[in-house]
Amino acid sequence: MGKRILKVVGGIMFILIAALLVVYFTDNRYSLSVKSYSALRNASSMDLSFESNMGMGEGSLGISGDTRLTMEPRVSYTEVSLNLAALGNQKIIDIYTKGDDVYHKYNLSFLSWQEGMPVLQEDAFNPAVFGEMNTEVSMIDLLKFVYILDKGRDEEIVEYYTTDFFTIEEMKTMLISVLNLDPDMVRRWDIKSYEIRIAFSKERDELEFLSVMFDHDVSGVILSNSFRLNINALNSVQAIEVPEGLNID
Repeated sequence: MGKRILKVVGGIMFILIAALLVVYFTDNRYSLSVKSYSALRNASSMDLSFESNMGMGEGSLGISGDTRLTMEPRVSYTEVSLNLAALGNQKIIDIYTKGDDVYHKYNLSFLSWQEGMPVLQEDAFNPAVFGEMNTEVSMIDLLKFVYILDKGRDEEIVEYYTTDFFTIEEMKTMLISVLNLDPDMVRRWDIKSYEIRIAFSKERDELEFLSVMFDHDVSGVILSNSFRLNINALNSVQAIEVPEGLNID
């Protein structure tokens, strides 16, 4: 009797392990999430790019830029441009972080590096947050998140999204915690619709991008907002030197 039970248990375990292996080695939301999670947690550096816009159509105002980030030591360098429809992208500021220290320099020859967080009134999102990126997200929380998403494009880049799973209040909480937006400002927004989209690269088995889009009503005018973070490469940055002109004791 005991041997029969052991055989049954062994058979169930074999089936479960085989099923997990099939899931892991097949391109699906769970295997891609697990592989991406592992790659991000073990990365020694990141090469990122981002774009954030707010406004109406071609009149939108926003920023874009590139960030290089190393984990040990914890250092980042970000170049930020202002996006203007008539003038294109104009570089406006450089940001350097080392540990908890933040330094910035506006793109004017007569200004030097300054200590502290820069203030960018053009956009609610502040790119200095990349120096504080948190890769300690729980695997269970990540799998729960991708479970609720609808499937979008399925090519070399596979995308998942949701437009209605979270309540508006939950959406606001994510904007505050993930993008480090001003809590009082976000809570005043009358958000009418949103979309959260996440994409994975099948070739690299890594996260490709994360995007958030939402519309909110300001005195009867609907403003469209978008943010997209691209993971260009992992482990490609060797070291980030202190910028020229910045003196750190």
